[in-house]
Amino acid sequence: MSIASSSESRTGHRTVYLPSETGMDHRSYLSPDRKSVLVIEMDNGSWLPCRLVPFDGSSAGKPVGPAPAQCTDAAWSPDGRWMYFSTNTGSGVHTWRQRFPDGTPEQVTFGVTEEEGLHFDPDGRSFVTSIGSRQSTVWIHDTSGDRQITSEGFAFFPNISADGKKVFYLVRSGGARNFISGGLWMQDLDSGRRQRLLPDFQIVHYNVSRDSQRVVFVAADNEGRTPVWVASLDGRTPPRQISARNGWMAYFAAAGQIVLTGEDKSGVFLYRIKDDGSELQKVSLLTTLLPFSVSPDGQWVPAAEGPSPETRNALMVHPVEGGSPTMICRCYPAPNITDGPMPPQMSWTPDGKFLYLKFHNSLHSIPLAPRQMLPAIPPLGFPSNEAVAALPEARLISEQNGVFPGPNPSVYAFMKLATQRNIYRVL
Repeated sequence: MSIASSSESRTGHRTVYLPSETGMDHRSYLSPDRKSVLVIEMDNGSWLPCRLVPFDGSSAGKPVGPAPAQCTDAAWSPDGRWMYFSTNTGSGVHTWRQRFPDGTPEQVTFGVTEEEGLHFDPDGRSFVTSIGSRQSTVWIHDTSGDRQITSEGFAFFPNISADGKKVFYLVRSGGARNFISGGLWMQDLDSGRRQRLLPDFQIVHYNVSRDSQRVVFVAADNEGRTPVWVASLDGRTPPRQISARNGWMAYFAAAGQIVLTGEDKSGVFLYRIKDDGSELQKVSLLTTLLPFSVSPDGQWVPAAEGPSPETRNALMVHPVEGGSPTMICRCYPAPNITDGPMPPQMSWTPDGKFLYLKFHNSLHSIPLAPRQMLPAIPPLGFPSNEAVAALPEARLISEQNGVFPGPNPSVYAFMKLATQRNIYRVL
């Protein structure tokens, strides 16, 4: 995702700024004199500081505003003398400004709320911004109905343990370098006792072992790197890094193996590795795969395909030992990563008795024959959720969007988001 320019008829197209291979440019703001551009960019799933580049594309420019920081919006004062930023330096998103081109960054707004978005009055004496807060709570659904598990902060990415007795989740931290990261918590569902796990890490993605004794996780450090770690949950042994390359997701597979997505110089690939960090091997030569789980026998990895037109919205299952993938459906929705890692589009119960398959807002469970990890799948995959619902003994679990399946079809976790914001004028 790059910044480009052209005429209104799309002629005269040229690149203004091209980020790194793993980078993405999301927004741009042209200066009043039409000579400079403020760029909002990401890399490795993390917002970066804002960047100032020349509109003629003659150089890659330089970072501006406070650093380290996550810059999500920007604006120019009408006279072009000041650059303004909506940015997070560790205490939430606030407004900063910096005199063009190389003044010292200054914080403009403060407080426990967050200020996002910037639009200047033409006279330059004030700007409007959205001020408020956002909360996410984790809930559990079981045979007794729905019950709320968390009540404070932004809790997300819940996972219920294989025995159904614990729920794990992340809580977002204002100081996190990666905006979808958080601290790992565990709550006992019977007693309600909560415990913070691995307090030294901000976690981007995690997977708990079937016996709830270990966790494999992708952690974000202060430099924006995301290596992969393995740790015991009882704290008796220290966490161990098993891959220094930037990881996106990681899962326990067959005994002693882990499946992960990681970056190298040519892209993002699906790998398998031993839990001691040895014998790293590519599972697939396709790039930009987003795995959702690993089958209980450790042999299959369902993953969303890359962005090519041929595979867009395709959910495929890949053999861990290598070989051709199998089409499941064209049902993978675009994720909203600002709400944290999305629920798995395909996964299994820990005992391998049921397969979960998600079609947009409908989650189905499909019973499996003994020692079989996949049902009968049409050659071109399931064409619709109706085709899945028509399978023998298939069951509609939920029509909510953000459902995280549990150890059996009667139990699942989900999130409820609440946002309170208003538009204010800042003088």
